[in-house]
Amino acid sequence: MIHKISTKDLTAKEFFMFLTLIIGIANKTDVVKSKIKPERDALNSLLPDLQTALAIEAANEETQKLIAADKRRDIAISGFVAWLKALQKNPKQAKRDAATAILNYLKAFGSDIAGENNAAESATLSTIAKDCTTKNDLIAALAVIDGVEWIDEIEVANNAFIDLYKNRTTSISDDKKVKSFTALRPEAKTAYDALVNIVSSRYSTALADGLDTTAIKTCIDNMNSTIDQYKQLIVATLVKKKEEPKKEEGK
Repeated sequence: MIHKISTKDLTAKEFFMFLTLIIGIANKTDVVKSKIKPERDALNSLLPDLQTALAIEAANEETQKLIAADKRRDIAISGFVAWLKALQKNPKQAKRDAATAILNYLKAFGSDIAGENNAAESATLSTIAKDCTTKNDLIAALAVIDGVEWIDEIEVANNAFIDLYKNRTTSISDDKKVKSFTALRPEAKTAYDALVNIVSSRYSTALADGLDTTAIKTCIDNMNSTIDQYKQLIVATLVKKKEEPKKEEGK
């Protein structure tokens, strides 16, 4: 018979891949002769919406990462400007002059760098980071006020945003109003249960009737192999989660 598995312990991506593999195994079986076609088709019909829902969730996660990365670089440049303005009131003339020189340089980029569109802000911050590490007057002014750390943060934050922006998943339209993966999951689980149950039932019936069970037995063996692999994955994940608190305590 087909082994049991707690699919609720699989992540959304793992669950989708698991179902894809199970469907792949069923597809290698003569579903008409084995009389499992309706159940196979029912589960198979859910895969496109599951895939779309999964992709939308991934895109949403990437969007949140982009928002966080953009906020980080906005804070870096805005904080740098605010710090420079505060230094203009410093008791030491040299620091006041250095801060003013850098602020005058930054005026060329407008009064709201953080408010620019993504591409413009990326270009502006890249230029600022480059100029502040290559132009002698800016290098000298930064040395006077010990402001290199600000430039480092601006460059690192900006590059992190640029990398995320370049590698983002192509935006996905949700015009089809596909259900969320969470909403689709119970339906997919029900369809999966129906498929594996009918496979087991057809095998038992064929065996009892003295019919050839080679094809359906191969299907069961392959499904069990896949199920066992994912059960091992679940165990490994649970073990890792238990070990994480211990690592935190050991710090």
